[in-house]
Amino acid sequence: MDTPLKRVEKIKNYTGSRNLTALAERLNIDRQAFYDLKKASVKNLSSDLVLAIITTFPEFRLEWLQTGVEPMLSSKPKKKRPESVSPELLELLLREIADLKASMKETLSGDEYERLAKKVDNIFNYDDDEEQTK
Repeated sequence: MDTPLKRVEKIKNYTGSRNLTALAERLNIDRQAFYDLKKASVKNLSSDLVLAIITTFPEFRLEWLQTGVEPMLSSKPKKKRPESVSPELLELLLREIADLKASMKETLSGDEYERLAKKVDNIFNYDDDEEQTK
């Protein structure tokens, strides 16, 4: 059974995040949440951290996140990104995202807008290193 810090390291490696700061950005959380795990007194991942992980990476099993009991991943296959997207479809998607963000900005308060806009950006933010290898 893995420690909470070891589970976070496995998540970092699985997701291809360069470091804990990059993983925190992908999860839209404060990186301090990870560094608190280095304290010997922390025995479990916080519920906020577990929620952020499950929301962003649904392939991780809740039981594994909470207890460290394997397997790490659910038996459901991970959704894969298409190998290629036509320029026309990409253009359409980017316009839709821009329209969505503009609509959100008009209807939400500043903090709500910033939080949701960051989540939208994270959904469509792929690792630059991965993109360069294609």
